[in-house]
Amino acid sequence: MAVGVRDAASGRGIGTAAAIDWVLKDALGKLTRLAWAGKMGRSFDGDAKRWRFRSSLLYATGNGLQI
Repeated sequence: MAVGVRDAASGRGIGTAAAIDWVLKDALGKLTRLAWAGKMGRSFDGDAKRWRFRSSLLYATGNGLQI
């Protein structure tokens, strides 16, 4: 992500791009997983193998989109 990159020679703005990237990728991902787990926690215990398979597919899809 090149958000906030202004001057490659001086290095200004690259920290902003890294901070925005962290917020969008890591922090929002953690909050989303926490909210999802809170909502789906009861049904997860009853059918763990199906949820494990779904999470594997979602993880593989995410890795494919990242590339």
